[in-house]
Amino acid sequence: MNIYTYDSFTSDWGAGPKIKQGFEQKYPLCKVNYMPFESGGTLFNRVRLEGHKTKADIVLGLDNFVLEEAKKSKLFDINHVDLSKLSLPTQWQDNTFLPYDLVLMRLCMTKIKSRIRRKV
Repeated sequence: MNIYTYDSFTSDWGAGPKIKQGFEQKYPLCKVNYMPFESGGTLFNRVRLEGHKTKADIVLGLDNFVLEEAKKSKLFDINHVDLSKLSLPTQWQDNTFLPYDLVLMRLCMTKIKSRIRRKV
């Protein structure tokens, strides 16, 4: 299984190596291959260049800055995940893309907003 993702996810301190190890232990007939990129934009540009002939089975790490353009590209399939089972601080409506670090990003924004409020 080829996963295009960002480089910090695949680094020694990122989540990628442990997820790969656990997945391959549970599914020994499936080998996980990461293809790391420096950012979500670079990652999406690679998928866009490859088009429907991409070698990626999973694209992990597109950010909000490229999400709309990624939707318009028609290069991504519907995921068939039951969205009602997601536990998120917001109701997720997208049936193509799934958030996987929404809470972490929200915590960062909360800290930034509280710092801004203190300075004003």
